[in-house]
Amino acid sequence: MNSSSILVNQTLVNEMGWINPVGEKLITFEGGKQMDLSFRGVLKDFNFESLHHEFRPLLIRYGNTGSLLSIKYDQDPSLIISLIDKTWKQFAPDETGGCISCEFD
Repeated sequence: MNSSSILVNQTLVNEMGWINPVGEKLITFEGGKQMDLSFRGVLKDFNFESLHHEFRPLLIRYGNTGSLLSIKYDQDPSLIISLIDKTWKQFAPDETGGCISCEFD
């Protein structure tokens, strides 16, 4: 699979009204340049959030950049964010990063 390949879940297929998107193309723009993404498969719905949430649409795209990390925790959020920032600076002191968006239940 390459960076133009995408997987979607059944909820997204249903909400978009698609019958079978495998093999179809999705056009997107990155940096002002058109990019054609190819549907490679439809995944059975699974919980990627809290079990308190219903299934939501999901699109997964392969990439070689580590731009997103999900962490499940049971401590004070400020302690976790502090630990993430400290660890980030230890391994990538010249790179910006850290907690950009946090959702707390």
